[in-house]
Formats: sequence, structure tokens, C-alpha cells
Amino acid sequence: MTDHRQTVIDLVKRSRFAMLTTRTAEGTMISRPLTVQEVTEEGDIYFIVPGDGDAAREADRAEVNLGLSHDMAFASVAGTGEILHDREKLEQLWGIGTQAWSDKDETPQNTSKVVLVVHGETARYWNAPSKPALAVGLLKGLLTDEKPASESGTTKL
Repeated sequence: MTDHRQTVIDLVKRSRFAMLTTRTAEGTMISRPLTVQEVTEEGDIYFIVPGDGDAAREADRAEVNLGLSHDMAFASVAGTGEILHDREKLEQLWGIGTQAWSDKDETPQNTSKVVLVVHGETARYWNAPSKPALAVGLLKGLLTDEKPASESGTTKL
């Protein structure tokens, strides 16, 4: 039996970027890309965002969704956002990628950036074989009515 929860956690850990979807004050859904900084076994996913930006404002204590992918695997994680004003955690997550998107003299100690943690609650995933195997499966499906191999599932985090 497949452990869907661990499958999702492993996929999220391999994903470098996520699309964070929030609702604006007017109720419109909007997505933006974020760099995944850390993923815990409990399903918490950490990001660094501008403290005065829309992502921080719209995600804090709100329902959010993350879209993630790696190779031919995809996940949609629903959860609750939380803004952390935790300089120690920010310093732990801060790296060359964060620095590249920051002002030259900006550091974890003198930034308006904050940590956004999404507490994953439920997830759905889709897992297809590698691209060569998928190509063979598609061809076989066209010739034999046999569907290409894939896996999907839903789980609580």
C-alpha cells in the first residue's frame, strides 16, 4: 500500500519552487512563485517573503494553496499560512538565493523580510513515470487502449 503522505512530503522536499495561491481582500484568487526554503516531516513548508508584501498580508492566518512539481510529479497542498517574525529562523533559512533577491547590504538582521510557513493540512498528488517511460506508455496506449502508468492520491498532512 502506498503511503500517500510520505509520497507528498518527499515530492515537496524535491520541489525547488511553489506557486502560492491566496485570496485578495476583494476575494480574488492570485498566485505567485516562491522558493521552498524548508519542508518538515509534519508538512510545514517554509518560505521567505517581504513583510510588507501581498503574500505576507494575504497568507497570514488564512487558507492558502501551494502548487508544486518536480520532474513528472505534481502536488497541490492546502493549508493555513502563518507569518513568523523570527529573526533566528530567518537567519537559518537565509541563503545565497535570498541574498540575490535582496538589496546589497540587506541581511537577516536588517531586513523587512519575514518567514511564511504554510501548515499543510491536505494534499493531492499525481506521479507519472519518467519522460522516456511516459513516451513509451503513450505510444502503447495509442496502439492497445492500455492507459499509461501513473499514480495519484489524496492525503492528510
